[in-house]
Amino acid sequence: MPFSQNQVTVALDGSADYSTITSALKAVSPQTTILIKSGIYHETLRLTQSVRLVADWTNSSRVQVNGGDVSCLCMQCDFASVEGIQFRNHALDQPVIDIEQGCLTLLECEIQAKCHVGIAVHGSTTKPLIRACHIHDGGNAGLFFYDHAQGEVEQCLISGQAGPGVGITQGANPTLRNCTIRNGQNVGLFVFDEGFGHLEQCDIFGQAEANVSITRLGNPTLVQCQIYDGHEQGLLVYNSGMGRLIDCNMARHQLAEVTIMTQGNPTLSGCILREGKDAGLFVHQDGLGRIENCELFGHVGPEIGIGTGGNPTIRDCHVHDSQNSGVFVFEQGRGHVENCIIERHGLNGVAIKTGANPTIRACLIRQATEEGVFVYQQGRGLILACHLSQNGTHGFGVRGGDWPRFERCQIQQNPRFAGHIYDGGRVQVVDCTLSENLAGEWDISADSQLELEHSRMLKVEG
Repeated sequence: MPFSQNQVTVALDGSADYSTITSALKAVSPQTTILIKSGIYHETLRLTQSVRLVADWTNSSRVQVNGGDVSCLCMQCDFASVEGIQFRNHALDQPVIDIEQGCLTLLECEIQAKCHVGIAVHGSTTKPLIRACHIHDGGNAGLFFYDHAQGEVEQCLISGQAGPGVGITQGANPTLRNCTIRNGQNVGLFVFDEGFGHLEQCDIFGQAEANVSITRLGNPTLVQCQIYDGHEQGLLVYNSGMGRLIDCNMARHQLAEVTIMTQGNPTLSGCILREGKDAGLFVHQDGLGRIENCELFGHVGPEIGIGTGGNPTIRDCHVHDSQNSGVFVFEQGRGHVENCIIERHGLNGVAIKTGANPTIRACLIRQATEEGVFVYQQGRGLILACHLSQNGTHGFGVRGGDWPRFERCQIQQNPRFAGHIYDGGRVQVVDCTLSENLAGEWDISADSQLELEHSRMLKVEG
């Protein structure tokens, strides 16, 4: 909204038109610019008409509004603009800036709430523009959007919060672009109770808890975000949280880059998960999720771990170079892994144990340090139309497995046997092609069972 050429000034020492900002707000007509001289103003600003508040930076001192135990600024009109002002309060239950309606523009402001929220945005008619602001060291959330609020947040730094850096809930749907959320004592981004939100090219890092947390039907979209160096997970989705991450990079977390649990069901597309201290992706406790066209590599733990009823769908991913197994499914974990390249892992390409029963379809599993696929301790699973080659020992191993099924697989060029079945292992092999395994086709202990279905279709060479 354009402002008129009407301008008044405010100075604490009485040298201007007004000595308090509040007195200027009460006196001026709409669309007036109020130029504020340096100093600390102990007052609450209620914007009830369209005005522009501008800090006068003609000297090195700043303009600070200190609300004490109440809010510093309350937006109660359709349009207003505030530029270059520091806002502080120590209220236990009121935000520093309360935007309850309209389109407030905040430019180059600094906000600190010692006890509560920095900026609260709420109401279905509320859509502020918050640009190039620093929101820091607050006692709760830095930015909190709720009750169907919208808004745009651009080029802001949110740091050092005791609560979430940004919280989004109750149908709120803000857009954040080119923002940094860092070094908080809680989570970086928290989307919950049907919150939405669109984050684009944001950096989220260094949080004491998960960098991004989504729960209770929260459903944000993150595009080309950098999420890294967190003390727990990069992304935690739980209790029916959703969300979509597109072309995001997650790296170097102390726990899994992505954890999905308790009916969490996000979609990751074109993301990179790399070089963390634990797993790349960990899906457990009935977590779901769809992971497509992603790259996972360089983790100390498995690149993909699925346990305790986890059942994700993982397609067209490149899973490589972990210090552990590429895919590890355990304790009744399930999951569907399709059209993936799984290669160069420190243990197995795929490991399945303790009642787990995944489907591994049309995957290339190669160059593991040990077996390409290892099934043990009553593990099951369907390995369908996969290519197992050039692994460090056998194409596959079954030790005490509970009838895993290898169907239409090619098992070739492994330095020992195509299949090593021992310690009571039981396995079905159907319509598979075995070739160029240096020690031969099968190494089967006396207490184990190999069931060859349609064995006439089994081609064995050299």
